[in-house]
Amino acid sequence: MKTVGDLLKNARIKQQLTLDQIASYSKISKRYLIAIEDNDFQQLPPAAFSKGFLHTYATLVGLDPKTVLAIFRRDFDQDDRGRIIPRSFVDPIKSVPKGVTPQRLTIVLSLLVGLSIVIFFLVQIINFTSKPPLAIHEPSDNSVLISPITVRGTTDAQATITINNKQVIVSSTGDFTTQLELSPGEHTLIIVAQSRSEKKTTLERTVYIDQLPVENQ
Repeated sequence: MKTVGDLLKNARIKQQLTLDQIASYSKISKRYLIAIEDNDFQQLPPAAFSKGFLHTYATLVGLDPKTVLAIFRRDFDQDDRGRIIPRSFVDPIKSVPKGVTPQRLTIVLSLLVGLSIVIFFLVQIINFTSKPPLAIHEPSDNSVLISPITVRGTTDAQATITINNKQVIVSSTGDFTTQLELSPGEHTLIIVAQSRSEKKTTLERTVYIDQLPVENQ
């Protein structure tokens, strides 16, 4: 990819002009002309003056000044003081929002980490001190059944389930199922879910156990 310095130098040589001649015709210091051909624009005056040098140099060697300046803008930019710097140095700086510094980023990240830790412990405290969830899928309340009956529901996986003071196994997903032998008549099932902090959730189900029909002898 051709640079501004390459284009101007090649055009000068093609025109059989020396740097001394260009300096004489343009009134531009020879050291500035050498810096231009070497693409060492940091040795030149601020951008406003340097662009004027490029315009004059391009005109003297038969190049379109607009094209030369466009190539210059492709490769170079200027800082807040007007000094010329490679665009690869400028773009990353421009992409960072003003006011953002490594120190501020460190502070923000530290605050976010601290906030995440606080939220984590708050959730753990809430979970530890709150009553466990409890849902009974069967039997439904006031249902008429034949013994043995199935009691099935869900709770927290860490909770303990008892049905009429009899403990029931809870799976790793919080499901529990058991069967109860009940005599004919009305029964009240008291299902209790207890968390590790001894918080309890209690549900009741009333069921009616019917007798099996007596077969004809």
